Amino acid sequence: MAYLDNIPKPEDIQATSQGQIKENFGQLETQYSVDHDSLLAAGASGKHLKITMPEVISDPATSIDEGALYTKDSGTQPELFYREESSGDVVQLTENGRRPSYIKAFVSFDNTGVIIGEAYNVTSVTGSLVYTINFTNALADTNYLVVGNPNSSVVKPWIVQTSAKTVNSCTVICHGLIFIGDLTAVDIAIIRIL
Repeated sequence: MAYLDNIPKPEDIQATSQGQIKENFGQLETQYSVDHDSLLAAGASGKHLKITMPEVISDPATSIDEGALYTKDSGTQPELFYREESSGDVVQLTENGRRPSYIKAFVSFDNTGVIIGEAYNVTSVTGSLVYTINFTNALADTNYLVVGNPNSSVVKPWIVQTSAKTVNSCTVICHGLIFIGDLTAVDIAIIRIL
């Protein structure tokens, strides 16, 4: 039996509508317990078990003192978003279905640009002492930080300096303060906060 929204009628006798009312409560419990603790279980609190949100097509409008948490398609799957009050900024909270990583790319390479071990979001490194790091997937913009760690065969100060940044690559210059010939490897991480 489906939920009946028109019972009891003013002319109904309690004995007639009691079964229908009981059936309505059963229907409510069935629907409610999909994402909640059952209200009928001993010690049940009625708390959410999960929140299921269908995708929206566009960012919802928000009023003053109101925010919106929602999902929308961002390419291949639904992503979680938050809209600030007064239809303010939209913040994407997930990336590829996961909490976004601040590390957008990383790589280790030797002094000739040959990649050592695994790299993340890096297709190639070209150059010698001036290296261009090419990204597999373009970054959102050039508001990222390049962090470098030069490795040397002897203890001498080295500097990794960023000379150019695009969404597809960045160029770094590695130079020693005293001697140039002892660089053995360079570690680079590309960091961007959302």
